[in-house]
Amino acid sequence: MVRDIVKGTGSSHPSPTVSVEGTLFFERPSEDELWRSDGTEAGTVLVSPLPPVESSEHTAAAGLMFMEQTSDELGSEIWRSDGTMAGTFALDLAPGADSTQPSGLVAFDGSLFFFASQSSEIRRTDGTVAGTDVVRDEMQMFSPFAHQGRLYFQGWALDMGGQELWISDGTTAGTHLLKDIRDEGSSYPDRFSPAGDLLFFIAGDADHGDELWVTDGTTPGTVLVKDIHPGPESSTPKIGDASWPSLDGRLVFSAQTADLGDELWISDGTEGGTRLVMDIFEGSGRSSPFYMTRFADHVYFQAFTPDHGKELWRTDGTAEGTEMIDLRTGPEGFDPEIIGATASYLLFLGDDGIHGQELWAIALTEVFSDGFESGDTSAWSSSP
Repeated sequence: MVRDIVKGTGSSHPSPTVSVEGTLFFERPSEDELWRSDGTEAGTVLVSPLPPVESSEHTAAAGLMFMEQTSDELGSEIWRSDGTMAGTFALDLAPGADSTQPSGLVAFDGSLFFFASQSSEIRRTDGTVAGTDVVRDEMQMFSPFAHQGRLYFQGWALDMGGQELWISDGTTAGTHLLKDIRDEGSSYPDRFSPAGDLLFFIAGDADHGDELWVTDGTTPGTVLVKDIHPGPESSTPKIGDASWPSLDGRLVFSAQTADLGDELWISDGTEGGTRLVMDIFEGSGRSSPFYMTRFADHVYFQAFTPDHGKELWRTDGTAEGTEMIDLRTGPEGFDPEIIGATASYLLFLGDDGIHGQELWAIALTEVFSDGFESGDTSAWSSSP
C-alpha cells in the first residue's frame, strides 16, 4: 500500500486520472480534491480543491495535466495543473453564458488537442488562453490517438458522410479523411492502439460487424485484420482502457467468440498471426480481461474466474507465460483496477479485505525478486 489516506477500514475512494512525467494524478470525488503521487507515502499529497463535480478526460500534455471540469461559474471548460495549487486553474475559452464543452483531449505535437463541442471545432492549446488556436472548424472529433507524428481519430465533417477514420498532421490542410470503411453509414473507428509501426483499432462494416482493423497511415494499408467472430456478428475486441499494451510488436487485447467467451488474444497485424493466448475462464464463460497495462516484460490485467473472482494476472503473450497473482484468497477477489505505471512502479486500486479500496503499488525490483518468482506475493502489498 502506498498511503492509507483514510485510516483504518474506511476507503479514500481514489479515482485515477493520468501520469505526468512520472507523477500520478488522482481525485477523491467524495472530498472534491485533486491529489498526486510519485509512488511513495511522502510523495502522495493533496494538490488542490476542485469544483463539486467529478472531472473527466484527464490527459498529460506539454508537461501539464489537463482535464474537462464543470463548475457553476464557468460551465464545462479545460482545466490544467502543474501539480501545485497555484498552477491548477480553468482556461475560460468561452467567457459568458456559453462554455467550450471540451472532449477528446489528446497530447499531440507538443500541445493538447481537443474537440470544442459548443462550436464544432478541433482546437489546440499550450495551457494558456492566448496559446489556444482553431485547427479545423465545422468538424467533429472523437477517440483521437497520436501515433508516429500523426493524429488519428473518428471524424465527421459537416459537408461529408458518416463517422469514419481521419488523420491529421496538426494543420488545417493536413487534416483529411483516411478511409471510408463503411460506404453507407458509419464504421465508428475507435479504441486505437499502437504495436510497433502499426496502429490497431475497432471498426464495423455490414459484412463483418465490429472487428479488429489495422493501419500503417495509408489508405491501402488500412485493412481488416481478422474476422474473429465470423460473419456479421461482432467480436467487439476491447483493446484496453487507458494504456493499450503491446509485446514485441504484437497487440494484446480481448475478444469474444460464441465458443470461448471474452478472452485474451494477441495479434501481429496479420490474419494468421492473430490468435487466442489463453482461455482463462474455460469454456464459453467470460474472464473479461481488462485494465491491460505493460510493465517490464509482461502485460498485467484484471481477469475473472469463479474460484478466485477478479484478480491480477500477467502474460508474456504465451499460454505458458500467463498466470494469476492471487492477492486476496477466495472467490471475493482483490478486484484490481490498474491505473498506470511509472518507471519504477505499477500502480493499481484494490481491496484486500482489510484496508478497503486503496492505492497499491508493485516495485519493478519486486517483479524480478526471488520471492515473486517462487510464488510469494507478500511483497506486492508492501509500501515502496
